[in-house]
Amino acid sequence: MGKSRSTTLIISYLLTQRPPKILSLPPNSPPLPLTPTTAISLIRQSRPMVEPNPGFMQQLELYYSLGCPADVTSTQAYKRWRFDQEVRESVAIGRAPEQVRFEDDNESNGGVEITPQEHSSSSGPDHDVQKSKRHFEYRCRKCRHSLSATPYLVSHTPKPNPTPLTQASNTSNANPSPPPPCAHIYTQPLLWMKPELSKGNLNGRLNCPKCNTNVGKYAWQGLKCSCGAWMVPAITLARTRVDEVAMTRREGAGSGGAGLARNGSSSDVGHVHEQEKGDTLKQTNDELARSRERLRNLGIRMPPNVNVGKM
Repeated sequence: MGKSRSTTLIISYLLTQRPPKILSLPPNSPPLPLTPTTAISLIRQSRPMVEPNPGFMQQLELYYSLGCPADVTSTQAYKRWRFDQEVRESVAIGRAPEQVRFEDDNESNGGVEITPQEHSSSSGPDHDVQKSKRHFEYRCRKCRHSLSATPYLVSHTPKPNPTPLTQASNTSNANPSPPPPCAHIYTQPLLWMKPELSKGNLNGRLNCPKCNTNVGKYAWQGLKCSCGAWMVPAITLARTRVDEVAMTRREGAGSGGAGLARNGSSSDVGHVHEQEKGDTLKQTNDELARSRERLRNLGIRMPPNVNVGKM
């Protein structure tokens, strides 16, 4: 009837033309930028019955946010969106997805740089992803093996759940304390998880690939976060089982920041920032060198493996 599919095609065509402005109704009102929503208003001037379904509107919004590329199916944002849809369709019939898209797989992402993403079911900044716009690496607390990094985290907005006690305290305290961090860190599927995620189970545990210590869990059907938000799917690292290490971009690195190599180790995009440890080691070596120089001036020779200490 020319209500949904044909309207979606017309809107996508209008978006590719990208005129700077369109006139809204009434004619004397100020011009508006052309977006999927304003394009519907424009079409309704001639055909009031048009109504693209919500799925088409999601794809139009994604298409618009990417700048209306000629080949949207090759972009990482579309592939990620399509994978999320496949997960939801599989979970709806009680099954795990048949194919898992691993975010750090160079073959699946074509070597394209990965930037922090927001979860498709929520909006707004998350302290794990947006914290000072710095990049962090998350390591197994037992063996220090790299498990994830900021570019692979999934952000979410804590669900507001005020209680009468909380409301009373907020009114009496002008500067209420910030909420505690979530108990779990949510991440995209990564290659080190492949042996477990390929089993076809709806949920399970995630163990460190190096020391086999349990570091998290997953649930394709979703989990309720400690902050109250519902995450679908949920692939998590337990905050008590990992350490957060600040990372810094090397010169020439792109805007995507630090990432993980195919085996889960730090990539060339970033390196661990451990300035204190390096300064302490350098100071110790300098003291040993000065002590050996003093002994040499006195005519005393010490074996190279003997620690002469401070003098």
